[in-house]
Amino acid sequence: MKNNVIISVIGPTASGKSGLAMDLCSILDRDIVSTDSMQIYKGMDIGTAKPSEQDLLRVRHHMIDIVTPDVNYSVADYASDAKSCIENLFKENRGIVLCGGTGLYENSILGNINYSEENTDPDYRLQLEKTAETEGPEVLHGMLEKIDPDAAKSIHCNNVKRVIRALEIYKVTGMTKTEHDRQNNVGSSYEYVRIGIDYSDRQNLVDRINRRVDLMFEEGLADEVSSLLAKGYLTPDSTAGQAIGYKETIDYLKGTASLEETKEAIKISTRQYAKRQLTWFRRYKDVNWIFADLDPERSLIDKAKDCLGI
Repeated sequence: MKNNVIISVIGPTASGKSGLAMDLCSILDRDIVSTDSMQIYKGMDIGTAKPSEQDLLRVRHHMIDIVTPDVNYSVADYASDAKSCIENLFKENRGIVLCGGTGLYENSILGNINYSEENTDPDYRLQLEKTAETEGPEVLHGMLEKIDPDAAKSIHCNNVKRVIRALEIYKVTGMTKTEHDRQNNVGSSYEYVRIGIDYSDRQNLVDRINRRVDLMFEEGLADEVSSLLAKGYLTPDSTAGQAIGYKETIDYLKGTASLEETKEAIKISTRQYAKRQLTWFRRYKDVNWIFADLDPERSLIDKAKDCLGI
């Protein structure tokens, strides 16, 4: 397979993306470029299922540990940095495997969307920020649902910045974010193959999610969150502070929830997130889907080889 053809491994959280991506890199001698919006943050390791030291020795990873959790790092920032990273790897004649569950980040590379910030209205943005503070993020999300239900489905209610940006686009341009993105998607600059991991029986994915959450606490998630808080990170208005697993653990450390309540809250939020991820990825018409729990005698890597013809 030519090195300039990007392989993108997508799917819901805890589905087995990272393991498959590393196996592909080992076989094809490639590097991983992360498309995970939380693994960019330094110190957020356990809760984001960041690759271990052993994983990093096995396969070179890029676009992780980019900024500290107090930095506002937008998808436009990611798209710019990731594309520069990819071009540098191509110059080294290195093949690339994209891996991550953040559809917006993955599509910022393969969809080649123009993330221009020209259409802005600072006064309207400030008005929306005040509405979120005084009336709650649910009010803003309700506004978005009325004008752009597709965008509302893909943007979580608590992701206030993205909700505000979608509303701002509508006010300034007169078109929804969904239509705006469609018109600005100029087609991919890269050759690529998408491989998606899914489960025919949803309970199998649920079980994997539940085990992952339990393991995160065994590995020290509470201590990780405590350390980040001590450094002044994970503020309520930061993107990192709203990350699944972190915001719930903050409540636990404050004493407002028990350990078991915290674990259960994270499991529920993660399962809901996995559902949203699948909704996003299923919109793509070019995904080679692998069902991890079908034909169990064959490994994910063997199924992926079939998709790639190798």
